[in-house]
Amino acid sequence: MNNWMTLFSWMLLLLMVRLSCELSEEQSGGDPGRKEPEPPPDFELTPEQRKWARKAARNYARAQEKKWRRWNEAMFERK
Repeated sequence: MNNWMTLFSWMLLLLMVRLSCELSEEQSGGDPGRKEPEPPPDFELTPEQRKWARKAARNYARAQEKKWRRWNEAMFERK
């Protein structure tokens, strides 16, 4: 009987914590699935910033390809 009461108490505690978290997210207006805020509607990149962003994305993709190629060679293509 004591084990059931302990289990019930823990379940109730976990339920209360979960409800508290859910309610605090609703009140703050936060979406738990969203990772970054949306820019304001009047936000626009300059042509120079767009150029930098494209270059950064291209360089990042190249670095990731090189990283995964090296990882793949190290893990699977040992001689």
